Amino acid sequence: MVIDNKLLFVIKMIFRGTTLRIVDNSGGVWARCIGIYKNYAVASVGDLISVTILKAKPHRKVQRKQIYRALIVRSCSPIRSSGTFFTSFDNNCIVLLKKNEEQLFASRIVSPVSSSLRKTIFRKFLSVAPKSI
Repeated sequence: MVIDNKLLFVIKMIFRGTTLRIVDNSGGVWARCIGIYKNYAVASVGDLISVTILKAKPHRKVQRKQIYRALIVRSCSPIRSSGTFFTSFDNNCIVLLKKNEEQLFASRIVSPVSSSLRKTIFRKFLSVAPKSI
């Protein structure tokens, strides 16, 4: 059982090649991670990654096969909250950022984000999101 739990924990992490859901109103639906901006092999909530768009809504700002920077706002892997509590979500979600800036590509975030963004430099995104958990 311990081996199975470790395998399940590893699968929930975000690596290169992981498919992610886009939760802003830019028009993108699904994206794939193609790079992580820090020197680790695994990304978590609050990290910057580069993504390519897999599926997009028609007649919107983003198109398929374009490369963007993104911020991870929700993750399946458990995150330690205060004390002994852990928070995890059902899916891995991102918001798209402008090319060389730390601003949102779209104008709003349409679903809840992790409150652990408060510890990063992206705490201004919490005010745009409808809820933080």
